[in-house]
Amino acid sequence: MQAERHAVEPDPPGWTRRAIAPAGVSIAHNPAWPALEGANVSYQTFGRHNGAVSVQWGDEATMAHYLAHTGLGSGGHRRVIDEDRRIDIRGLAARRVRLRVISTAHGHGIDPDGRVVGTAPSDNETIFVAVAFEIGESPVRVGYRLPASERAEFEPLLERVLGGVRPL
Repeated sequence: MQAERHAVEPDPPGWTRRAIAPAGVSIAHNPAWPALEGANVSYQTFGRHNGAVSVQWGDEATMAHYLAHTGLGSGGHRRVIDEDRRIDIRGLAARRVRLRVISTAHGHGIDPDGRVVGTAPSDNETIFVAVAFEIGESPVRVGYRLPASERAEFEPLLERVLGGVRPL
């Protein structure tokens, strides 16, 4: 039902549609957010704490690569997978994963249950959502990185952007 709603909704007001030809998709683009390009990646940053929405293509755009690398970089982090399910992106079979990376390296200590104390939970948590699929034989992944402290402000908008991804 949610995918159907996004299929008919226009892009957010003030946003434009941006075609990313090497990935074979188009995505809503906020002209006020910085846009950056790299090898096989296009992304925009937003917010006060390193948020980003991205499109990646090529060998590293698989969900297997994403799960093997996201949130596992350094000690002092715990990763929780909240969602892992199959979805449809405009007729393409896709896999959607939502995970949270919780930094245990910040704060004033750890309580007996292993929780960080001395900081608000949103100060040490980042939400990652990715949707992976193939265009032809090429892997494509779209997603976002969202500091939990900015969840209320950005999450509904970012979900709308992901729901509006279209194959070219």
